[in-house]
Order: sequence, then C-alpha cells, then structure tokens
Amino acid sequence: MVEVPKEPASDVPYRPSFPRVLKQSVVALYDHLGLVVTTNLLWITAGGLALTAAYAAMRVVGLAGALAAIPIALAGWAAANAGMWHVAHRIATRQDVAPADILIGVRTHFKASLGLVGIHTPGIILLASNVWFYGAKLAEEYDWSPAVAVFWLFVLAYFLTLMLYAYPFVMTQRVGAWAASKKSALVAADNPVFTLLLGLVAGAWGLLGAVPLWSRSMLPAGFAVLILATCYASAVALLASHALAALLKKYQD
Repeated sequence: MVEVPKEPASDVPYRPSFPRVLKQSVVALYDHLGLVVTTNLLWITAGGLALTAAYAAMRVVGLAGALAAIPIALAGWAAANAGMWHVAHRIATRQDVAPADILIGVRTHFKASLGLVGIHTPGIILLASNVWFYGAKLAEEYDWSPAVAVFWLFVLAYFLTLMLYAYPFVMTQRVGAWAASKKSALVAADNPVFTLLLGLVAGAWGLLGAVPLWSRSMLPAGFAVLILATCYASAVALLASHALAALLKKYQD
C-alpha cells in the first residue's frame, strides 16, 4: 500500500479573523433566530420585572427601601444574564440548545453572573459619572474639561467592550466572576484591534437601533424598538462568544 506523504505543519501562527467571527455569528443568528429572539425577550422581561420590583420597594418603604431594591435589581439582572449568555455560548460552540437551557443557565451560572453584575455595575456607574462630571459639570468653567470627558468616554467604551469577554469566560472555563474579569482584561489588552472591532460592531448596532427612537415618526421608532427588543442583547452575546472562542484557539495553538 502506497503511503501518501503528509504535508508539513504550517509554521504560520493562527490569527483570529474578526470578519470570520462576524460571519459565523450572523449565520448562527439566522439558524437560531427563534431561540435568540425568545431569549432576548425573556432577558428584557426578567430585567424589567426586577427593576419594577425594586422601584416598588422604594416607593412603599421610602429611601430605606433602596437597601432591598438594589439587591432585587442586581439579582434579577444576574439571573437574566446567566440564562441568556448560557444559550449564546451553547449556540456558539455548536451544542444542542433548547429553551430549557435558559433555566439551566440560571441554575448553573447565577452565582458567577451575580458576581459579574456586582463588579461591572459599580465600574459603569463610576466611569459614566466621570464622563458627566467633566462633560457637563465642569465644561462651562474649564476649557480642558471636555477633553477629559472624552478621555473617560473612551475608557467607558473600552470597559463595556471588555465586559463582553467575561461571561463567555465563565461559560467556557467555569471560572468565577473575578477570575473572568481579570482574564477578560488580559485578552483585551493582548488583542486591541480585535477587541476594538468587537466594541465598534456592538456599539454601532446599538446606536443604529437607538437613533430612530428620537424620530418624530412612529414607523422608524417602532422599527428601532423591534430590533433592540427582539435580538440585540442575545446577538451581541452570540458575537462575543464566537469572538472569545476564536481568541482562545489562538492561545491553544
């Protein structure tokens, strides 16, 4: 029997391609559109109910109700995120997936998700406060203040993009919230262009969906609400899950 000579292994290191990741995400979104829409709607509903319950607690009890309202809101968003990201991870890794996986994700990853919400929420509030403080509070008094506000705006955008790696790390490597956050920062720092493209696509999609909300016409506003409400968050989670899978392959090779 004649042996076929094997081709020598390529010495060219693997480099993740963001266009390929984007294409994979779009295909996966199309193939699982029904589940993506269902997951996104449940995510919005769960988060909305949590905020409503928190607001009701503050209205009934007063300012002291904030002590109960804040944990209610954080727990609700943590549960919603755990279910949504679990489904996105299973789709991105080509595993069998069904609506029941939403509840499985909540049971499996709620603790880590609550930790990530506890880490990310103060970070967003702090950075957004800096943007507001320098961009609005001090803008009329100091000429250099708007430039500082723009700097903090870029830091906020970077932080929001960095957050997109955290949940896929939890799903992929079964790590806790703090470990996932540190790994996300390292991956983002080591792949700045890839991470920038990820943030630009996620941010541009959100802005394009939100801009028509300011229109006086009901048609574009309704179309924007349809896009943002039905698939935006789940689609971004799907894109981020594909993105981290491509980056991890780079380190494995």
